[in-house]
Amino acid sequence: MRTSRVVVAGALLAIALPSCVVVGAQPATPQRPTFSSNTNTTAEGTVEMEAGYADDTKGDRSDSDRTASVTFKYGLSEKAEVFVAGLPYVEGQRAGRRESGLGETTIGARHRIWENDDGSLSFAYQASVELPTGSTTDGLSNGEEDFYGAAILSGREENWGWTAFYQHGRIDLKGGDRTGQDAFALAVDTPIDDQVSAFAELAYIRTRSIDDHPKYATVGLAWAQDQALIWDFSVVRPFNNDGPDTRFQIGATVNWGHLFGEERREAAAATPN
Repeated sequence: MRTSRVVVAGALLAIALPSCVVVGAQPATPQRPTFSSNTNTTAEGTVEMEAGYADDTKGDRSDSDRTASVTFKYGLSEKAEVFVAGLPYVEGQRAGRRESGLGETTIGARHRIWENDDGSLSFAYQASVELPTGSTTDGLSNGEEDFYGAAILSGREENWGWTAFYQHGRIDLKGGDRTGQDAFALAVDTPIDDQVSAFAELAYIRTRSIDDHPKYATVGLAWAQDQALIWDFSVVRPFNNDGPDTRFQIGATVNWGHLFGEERREAAAATPN
């Protein structure tokens, strides 16, 4: 079987897993597939999974990039979560060669530190570190940890919502030089009906010491199969040659409910010390 087919089959299997939604799960809070994150956090005590597959549209299929991604999130409190995000499979051109394998892994936390009385405006910060879990010999990793901090402002009106996102990173370039990276993104979303919504994002990433500064737009649709399972379909289009090739993405976010089950949590809370 061709490697690309294995990648697609594995990604679709990962996306299909959310169909086993537990009864009574909390609403899912998807952060994918945009570059930015909003101020929403996973419900306290519950576990969420995001999974997706992306494929660009280069004319030569042997030169296309393909990635499978997965993120696990846990709600620490009503306003905070921790997450682990990884690329179980990356395939594409690296240093002039066709390479594939495990990509980088990111661990981090998001905390909503302020919101107004009706919840229509909120502010959060996010901190994360990218670990060099990919192969350095295959060009899938720079072999160093990269550190990021982000400020997030989200607003919501009756028929639309928006997020302004700024992230600063300290990243390692090829050759071991560490430099700064600034990323800006603006995302909007609006409901189409009770289950379907549309979203769009503009993103700009500027890395100091190099000339590549990607600018690109993401547009897509999200479909809520139920409150705990949300599917997404999107297209990423670059504005300049520094950005990614046009890329198609599919994925899902599921809330699996409380880690040990709501009944066990309630029983534990009722048990006297």
